[in-house]
Amino acid sequence: MPRLSSALFLLLCACAPVAHAVRVSGLYETEVSILDRSAASRKAALSTALGVVIAKVTGNRNAAESPALLPILRLAESYVQQDQYRESAPTSAGGTGQLKLWARFDETTLNSDLRQLGLPVWDLERPSILIWLVASDGTARGFVAPDDLTQYMTPVEERARARGLVIEFPLFDLQDAAGLQAGDIGGGPNDAVFEASRRYQADSILAGNVESAAPGIWEGRWTAYIGGETATWTGEGGMPETVIEEGIDEMADRLAARYAQRGSAAEAADLDITVSDVNTVDDYARTLKYLASLNSVAAVQVTRVEPGEVSFTVRVHGGEPALVQALFFGSTLEPSGGEGGQYRLLP
Repeated sequence: MPRLSSALFLLLCACAPVAHAVRVSGLYETEVSILDRSAASRKAALSTALGVVIAKVTGNRNAAESPALLPILRLAESYVQQDQYRESAPTSAGGTGQLKLWARFDETTLNSDLRQLGLPVWDLERPSILIWLVASDGTARGFVAPDDLTQYMTPVEERARARGLVIEFPLFDLQDAAGLQAGDIGGGPNDAVFEASRRYQADSILAGNVESAAPGIWEGRWTAYIGGETATWTGEGGMPETVIEEGIDEMADRLAARYAQRGSAAEAADLDITVSDVNTVDDYARTLKYLASLNSVAAVQVTRVEPGEVSFTVRVHGGEPALVQALFFGSTLEPSGGEGGQYRLLP
């Protein structure tokens, strides 16, 4: 069996010196609005819900609009593991809540069918995103913090969740205040943003400035720092929520284009890795469970067990690049030497 090449891992490391990725939960479940509890409404809502899940899993916000996915969306009920009706709290006294349908879909079957169509399946381990967001309504301008009860925070969190991303915010403490000002955001790539972000060890950074340009017109200016590269874009909408959602969507699209791996079942490859610091039965079980949990891994076989060390053959969709990337972004294994395929189990 081929071993992993050290060159590929080193190349990936050069793109992001410190990995602080997060394991995203809830990728295969979502909640959508539904008209009533009829069978017809349930079928339509499940199709909508599956489209949302497919966007999260593939990293492509328009994936559900592909004609190739119509058969899957029409058979959404066959992928359901669990679903239930939920009703949100009424927004006013005497009002009624919004009826919603929550559904969880079968991960294994859905991943397999998406790969058969040649679509990417993005792994659970995804780059962390540190966001510096400045908002201005024409009267006040400043950073948006997680505890701000404003119209800006909800669209950030909801859109990130809908795209399968986890957003992290700065502490906004004295050190941040000394290193970065609101005026540093929105003018394109800025060394001050990068320097102020170092302490957070994020894999990527998103800096955005959302402001009211005129009555009924909001503009967004965004800069992304991904893997040592920068990208800028602008957006416009009638509400700040629309501009923020578009900014998060564009960031998700860029991350997915860089990190989501393509690979059908026919492209799976067998690769050998050895993991050290496996000293107990619990260590062994944790390592095996972790490898098997990766979306890119189709099968795991133990090939050798020695004191403190276990070797595996893993069958990987997308081959060596997919596995190297998944392990790099994970927080369970780290490379233990210059030769490819050598890892150690983290505490």
